[in-house]
Amino acid sequence: MDTSGHINPYLKKVLGTIKLDKVFVYGKGNYLYDEEGVCYLDFISSFGAMPFGFNHPEIWEVLEKIRRECIPGIVQASNSRYQEKVAEKLIDLAPEGLTYVIFTNSGTEAVEVAIKMASLTTGRRRFIVTEGGYHGVQSEGFTYVPYGDIDALEKELTENRDQYAGFIVEPIQGEGGIILPPKGYLSKAVELCNKFDVAFILDEIQTGLGRTGFFFLCEEEGIKPDILLIGKVLGGGIYPVSVCLVRDRFYPEGFDLTNFSTFAGNNIACLIADRVLDILTRDDRRMINRIRDNGEKLLRELINLKAEFPDIIKEVRGKGYLIGIELEMNRRRYPQSILSVLSEQGNLAPLVISYLLNEKRIRLAPTLKNSRVIRLEPSFITEWDECQRVIDSLRDLFSILDRMNTPEIIRPLLDIDKEELPVYDLNTIMREPWEDIRTSEDDGRFAFLVHPLDLANYYEFDPSLSVLPEEKIAIFSEIGKDLIKPFVIGKTRVISNCGATAYGEFINIPYTARQMIETPQDKMLKIIEDAIILAVNRGAKIVGLGAYTSVVTRGGTAIKDKYVPLTTGNSYTVAAGIEAIRVASLKLGINLSRSVISIIGATGSIGRALAILLGEEAYKVILVGNPAHPKSSMRRLRKVCMDLCMNIARKLENSWSPVEGTIGDYLSSLRLPSLEDLESWEKVIDLLEERGYIKITTELPSALSLSDIIVSATN
Repeated sequence: MDTSGHINPYLKKVLGTIKLDKVFVYGKGNYLYDEEGVCYLDFISSFGAMPFGFNHPEIWEVLEKIRRECIPGIVQASNSRYQEKVAEKLIDLAPEGLTYVIFTNSGTEAVEVAIKMASLTTGRRRFIVTEGGYHGVQSEGFTYVPYGDIDALEKELTENRDQYAGFIVEPIQGEGGIILPPKGYLSKAVELCNKFDVAFILDEIQTGLGRTGFFFLCEEEGIKPDILLIGKVLGGGIYPVSVCLVRDRFYPEGFDLTNFSTFAGNNIACLIADRVLDILTRDDRRMINRIRDNGEKLLRELINLKAEFPDIIKEVRGKGYLIGIELEMNRRRYPQSILSVLSEQGNLAPLVISYLLNEKRIRLAPTLKNSRVIRLEPSFITEWDECQRVIDSLRDLFSILDRMNTPEIIRPLLDIDKEELPVYDLNTIMREPWEDIRTSEDDGRFAFLVHPLDLANYYEFDPSLSVLPEEKIAIFSEIGKDLIKPFVIGKTRVISNCGATAYGEFINIPYTARQMIETPQDKMLKIIEDAIILAVNRGAKIVGLGAYTSVVTRGGTAIKDKYVPLTTGNSYTVAAGIEAIRVASLKLGINLSRSVISIIGATGSIGRALAILLGEEAYKVILVGNPAHPKSSMRRLRKVCMDLCMNIARKLENSWSPVEGTIGDYLSSLRLPSLEDLESWEKVIDLLEERGYIKITTELPSALSLSDIIVSATN
């Protein structure tokens, strides 16, 4: 639902496409309620920012105290006892050696402060970060190394030791897909940073303050960072608070005299952070210990679920209440299924998350930088019965996926109640296997772009969709335009009579002919280019433009000279058409050199090519144009006639011998003009019409009545 026309237009479109656009109006604990009063179990806690669920009473007690006692919210250029209290608690709880605390408003701001301090201290400007890492801020001064690869880090530091101020890393990559590093990686990274005198900056904004079952995850390996970043949890789900803790070594002289942030560390933020720390440390960290125990149990149960569905779940990984489930359905195991195509493209997780939200009333989300991974990141107050509900719902979901039950997965998107779907047996659906084709380095490589001509093609690709009426397939085809990217729909390997080989792939663009025509050309060209790029990346040296991809690209001219050589689908259609005519004529005993052939739609690119080629073999051709525009059609038909005659003239110049009685045979008896003498060629066409070798018309019935062979080259 679009609540405003002024914010997040692209995000709204994405959420709306897959029915994730709920408007939640009430939240308490782990539960959210939408405008219709439907209750949902929230299992992502706003990516970790809601540690105690929604509207935790103790956090509101703090706000009530502020209001009741009129505590000033923001008082700059003064001392704050509330800041001092929180800072002392954090230093006591943090790894040994951290000395100072800098308050910020967000995780991104905390990263920026860390970058500033390390740069000022070392006099260097560049930073090493890991591939897949997320630190809010992106910088041109970042160099990326593989996460968990200590050798790559050492190599970069060794080769460019005088450039780097720090190494920024997460103890678990959150948005990168809940990735855990190899054991000992962080400890060795600390040693390298000490050796090369760069700051070891540990980003625990998502993992810190209990999320993983440890107060700080660096406790597990005894890591002592130079700079430690925390946030999310510290605001209690009500107020933005983040913090940067730093060793004295990396705190620049006079830093707090020049580093200002208007709202950072205000009294409201610090009073809330103080209560959050009290809750987390209460009863000997009872809450965090429960997260560790429940998290280990949840991880075990999800690993068992992977054993039940090994072809759906690639991996389960995580710690505490930060767990990722990576999905992977391949088409060898799940052929002719839109679900496996979406999985290959990394777009299955958003679809199944939509199903869980709309059908199971459970909120999950993919990770930001790896959409194949479903994130489980519940609040700290989550009990085991809620974990069990999620496990049971996931089991139901994976069972649906395993049976390739596409209609059930997309049912909520199409506003179909479960009772509305007809009873159907998925076991009776026949699917063509997806087989790997062995290729050779000597193979010629090509690709051919195709697309569904109409909605019926959806039933052909995914047979399970046959239970849905066409009007629902029409809705899904609109959704599919945004959800499904171009993909390989088929492949072949051809061996010629002389032993030459070619391997080709058919790339499907999920737009029907009508959708292609209705889509703005610049957008459609971009999608076709994406398909060409896919083909080229997979090894194609030439790409054919099939069906309406040729029309949209103006025969390829709109995108020529950008990637690889292009050919239109017209060439393939014409070649296949000529071959089909020859085979059929042979079977029926029809002699082309004694036949009258009509080409309907002869002014189109395919019709024109067919007329030129068939004109080499036929006794007579009748070219039929559009009766709705007789004058322009007749003019264009005469141009096709001229092209036909000139083609024969060129062949005759190269000692071609036409079959007796054909158009070519008659032309060979004439003294033909030069190809530049168009006026004289007009007279040749008049002569051919007069002698009955060629007829041009817009009257279809009369043409058909005279024909032995009819070729329709029009839609």
